Amino acid sequence: LEAGGVKLVQCDLTNSGSVDRLFTDRGFEAIVHAAAEVSTKEDPGFLRRAAAGNVHATANLVAAAEAAACSRFVFTSTISVYGGRGAPAGGYLEDAADPDSYYGWSKRAGEELLDIAAGRTGMIAISLRLAGVHGLGRSTGALAALTRRALAGETMQLTDPDSRFRWAFIEDVSQAVKRCLEAGLPVGHRVANMASADSYTLQALAERIRNAAGSKSRIECAGTQNRNEVMNIDRLQAQTGFVPLSLDDVLPGYITSARG
Repeated sequence: LEAGGVKLVQCDLTNSGSVDRLFTDRGFEAIVHAAAEVSTKEDPGFLRRAAAGNVHATANLVAAAEAAACSRFVFTSTISVYGGRGAPAGGYLEDAADPDSYYGWSKRAGEELLDIAAGRTGMIAISLRLAGVHGLGRSTGALAALTRRALAGETMQLTDPDSRFRWAFIEDVSQAVKRCLEAGLPVGHRVANMASADSYTLQALAERIRNAAGSKSRIECAGTQNRNEVMNIDRLQAQTGFVPLSLDDVLPGYITSARG
């Protein structure tokens, strides 16, 4: 990164003094805040970490950005603000936030903070609600697990084959952030869903991975759970010109990399 002109600085975002010094030492026109505490185990210990790492840290950054008169703030939020109760037929819309987890609450709190700060300061702020992010660099999750099994010729086991998802790929995230930094947006805070172009059931995804890998793996389905975790991304496309990638755009290169 530093060879490309990027300066790497380690900073504890939960420490207001460290954050203030970071801003004093450098001038920032825009902030992209992607740090977060994430856990699959929601317990009192995680609640404390989420409050510190997601709420307190965001408050420190927003306060420093306000003091430094930063013009733009991009915050990576999450599909978890919708609570996982299942999306309607057209997908989750931005006004339907209703978190039911500590993680979703902590990210929603960051969004609400930006609502206030942008109104006070005249800053342009965008909260990107990311779908589950997959692709190169991630070794966990369904895409990585199913690809490994397909390449090894192992059975691809699905516990909820009919559940439908609309993921995001890491390339989608970088494009969306760039467009949010450059788009001609009015002053104030807005939230926008971000995901890739396609939605698919896990069974359909497994079949496409198997075909793309040229695998003879058997797909084994069990369970009757039928979730719909799809977000509507019309707002982001209309406001920033975001062009989501399709599975066909990403899957061949991902499988080629996974082989190596």
